[in-house]
Amino acid sequence: MKQCQERETVKRFQNLVRVLKQNLSNIQVYRVGNININAYIVGVTDGCDWAGLSTKLLET
Repeated sequence: MKQCQERETVKRFQNLVRVLKQNLSNIQVYRVGNININAYIVGVTDGCDWAGLSTKLLET
């Protein structure tokens, strides 16, 4: 069961990377914090606008 969940997680991240690369150039990842981390993935669109996403990470 755990192996199946891990495969699904890998597929989701691969899809995210594909979508980001298709829609953004000059992609950068920024981490802010130590244990409770804010992560920002940003890049430039074809229209020269900045776009991206943010998430929170917990490092143990």
